[in-house]
Amino acid sequence: MPKDSLTYKASGVDIGSNRESNEHIKEQIKRTHNHRVVMETGLFAGGISLSDFKGWDQPLLVGSLGYLEPGFAGGRAGAAALVVESCLSSFPPVAEKIAFLDYLAASRLEVKKVESLVAGFADVLSGPPLLPLAGGETAEMPGVFKSGKWEVVGALYGVSRGCRTGFPEARQKNRKSPNQEFREVKGVDISRLKRLKDPVLMLSMDGVGTKARLGAACRQTRGLAGDIVNHSLNDLLCQGGRGLAIMVYLGCHTPDKELIEDFREELARVLAGENLSLLDLQVAPNRDLYLPGEYDICASIAGMVDRHCIITGAGIEEGDLLIGLASNGLHTNGYSLAAAALLDRGKLKLDQFIPELNTTLGKALLVSHRSYTKAVHSLLEQDSTVGSVRGIAHITGGGLQDNLCRILPQGLGAEIEKSSFSVPPLFSLIQRCGGIPEHDPLRGGMYETFNMGVGLVLAVGRDSAGDVVSALRLSGEEARVIGRVVGSPATAAQERVRFLP
Repeated sequence: MPKDSLTYKASGVDIGSNRESNEHIKEQIKRTHNHRVVMETGLFAGGISLSDFKGWDQPLLVGSLGYLEPGFAGGRAGAAALVVESCLSSFPPVAEKIAFLDYLAASRLEVKKVESLVAGFADVLSGPPLLPLAGGETAEMPGVFKSGKWEVVGALYGVSRGCRTGFPEARQKNRKSPNQEFREVKGVDISRLKRLKDPVLMLSMDGVGTKARLGAACRQTRGLAGDIVNHSLNDLLCQGGRGLAIMVYLGCHTPDKELIEDFREELARVLAGENLSLLDLQVAPNRDLYLPGEYDICASIAGMVDRHCIITGAGIEEGDLLIGLASNGLHTNGYSLAAAALLDRGKLKLDQFIPELNTTLGKALLVSHRSYTKAVHSLLEQDSTVGSVRGIAHITGGGLQDNLCRILPQGLGAEIEKSSFSVPPLFSLIQRCGGIPEHDPLRGGMYETFNMGVGLVLAVGRDSAGDVVSALRLSGEEARVIGRVVGSPATAAQERVRFLP
């Protein structure tokens, strides 16, 4: 590899540190788990049993977001306690709390800092009573935050009876003020759980990463609404869940009224199209945290599934085939490397027309993340394919390599035939401008960073693969077999997934 080759790590994102921190925090997360937790950590969404609430007349799913406000300079315990308190400040006091999720972001991820913050949450949530830490995300976003500063966001969920219950209308600096306004509880009717044999609430939390920087730079934030919603829906889909509600956080240095209003309007339109309810939306200016002009967008989504329909990948077997569904661009991952290659090294401009892309660079980069929910849920509902889909992987950060390993049982790996799918020209342009190697498992080459044209992968039985591909194509998806499941004694992701010519 040439000395001047660019990698994900060289652009400021260390995928190795992310993997390491995710492994180290698993034991901390387990400290918070109670009888309601139905799945192991590490999948694309977490599961919380709702069976306790089947006898309620009109159960409502409620939720609230919390975050660190400007000026915080405390340690892990203080950060965790303040974020949980922030969630509680606008949470219905009579609702039963059932799950919490966290989102941690910084310009540079430090493994020890991630572990410390998650341990702080585990200390607070381990009760009594236990409140499960049901999922979360860590994001390394160079150029967004001030050096040494961390963004810490929490999402709290609960179930309330359908009655008039007052809680604060808006956040106030003095949370104990007696003059807070109150309104009827805002929640989602989840009475449908009565029709399920063993209802499970699926939960996930993630963000759009440094794509938000490009959206702000191009003054095009509408598409970011589709990005965060579709990314979140796809994560639920990996476990078989259907979306119910979402909570969205938009943090920034200084709010640009026009950009934020564009985002809010498009968010409302996208949610209506997906029949999703908005439980909470927070716009949080923080000049102590963000660099001037910077934004970050994250969200926590909730969905529902019957327990016997949960897809975890546990049933994947050697010889199963991998079916890839085409992406329409970078989706919401790898933008730090893309920007370093195209803008810094390639000296291209966002408003520059690129003939091979047949559009401007900015428009090509900001194509909204695709949702695969309609086609795949239609597939899962067909009697002929029930049980044939054994695992689903959303190809996000870490590419095919890391995300396939999230669903493959131990002792199994994958072989991917690169010739089986077409790599869109945008990826070729990024690679050429940055001199990026196709593969660099430790530092992040093209295939360890980007989806490379494959946004979702289904693991299916060999005998069912043809029917599954046909059904997906009838739904309008560009689907094809891209590889197979093989035996693998390796444990490291870079050794379990092999790429063939």
